[in-house]
Amino acid sequence: MSSEIKEELESKTAFVKRLDGTFEKYESIVNLREDLYKLQAQVDKLKDSGLKYDTIVILLCHSTKIPQKTIRQVLEGLREIPEKYFDEES
Repeated sequence: MSSEIKEELESKTAFVKRLDGTFEKYESIVNLREDLYKLQAQVDKLKDSGLKYDTIVILLCHSTKIPQKTIRQVLEGLREIPEKYFDEES
């Protein structure tokens, strides 16, 4: 096999590997987006559950020893991430 053909094949192989990596990254982003929307729905469901939101925060605080303010910020942040970083249509 000539060196030109070998270089061309190696170049095509490298291109395909880069392309596969791009698709894997895109798929990971799509999966992350879907998971964040599911998480947002769960946080909303948690707020609408029979337990009061404050009770849930207190229980999390007690079990994790994380301050209530931090827990509230995290829960609100989980709700806002999909709205802030993703279009719902895409």
